Amino acid sequence: MEWQLCRKKEYEVALTRAERGRVYNIPDATGKVYNYLEDVVEEAVDGFVCRGTVGELYVIPLSKLAAYDVDPDTIGTEWRTVRTRPMSAVYFCRKIEGPFVLDTPVGRMHGNRAGVEHGAGDMVVCAARETPMGYQPDAADCWVVNGAVFANTYTVE
Repeated sequence: MEWQLCRKKEYEVALTRAERGRVYNIPDATGKVYNYLEDVVEEAVDGFVCRGTVGELYVIPLSKLAAYDVDPDTIGTEWRTVRTRPMSAVYFCRKIEGPFVLDTPVGRMHGNRAGVEHGAGDMVVCAARETPMGYQPDAADCWVVNGAVFANTYTVE
């Protein structure tokens, strides 16, 4: 499948402040968050931990909190439900058939893993960078989005 333009939808998630000494969803492991959808472990040392649309956990740095309709100073150690903001940011997406692995800044992410619901199939999503020839996928800023989550959180242009 070719790259397609997409945008984020409005949707609800829950946020909590990331804490080094907190146990999230890995028994006896403090400050670590396991995203079971992409089989990746992240350090919860700065920023926030998000519980996504199908219950998955992942870390969000403060720099990306602008996508959520919330004042960061109001997020404490209790889970708080928030909505995403409508944004004009453009991304690229591409469905990948079969199991795959993608190295990302947060770690090695696994797509279309056995035993995980995938909706219509997992997607690679990239930031879009503007060039003289129009928008292009930014290969340095890509990640895996589970297909069931993608249907909840993105719309293809």
